[in-house]
Amino acid sequence: MYGGEQVPRDVLEYVVFERYLVNPYGSWRMHGKIIPAWAPPKDPIIKTVMIPGPTLDPSQEYEEVK
Repeated sequence: MYGGEQVPRDVLEYVVFERYLVNPYGSWRMHGKIIPAWAPPKDPIIKTVMIPGPTLDPSQEYEEVK
């Protein structure tokens, strides 16, 4: 959530995936994450929100290019 093309960020996560053995063609799914005791606490995630713009009439939605 903090990374980008101009701001690289090192990430280390341990993720546990699971798949039922009785179904050999079953899909894998994420079960959870393992957080080691030696890992430093993470900073809270700064969430962004989208502010909706004004609603337009269907006649104003597309401008004709001549």
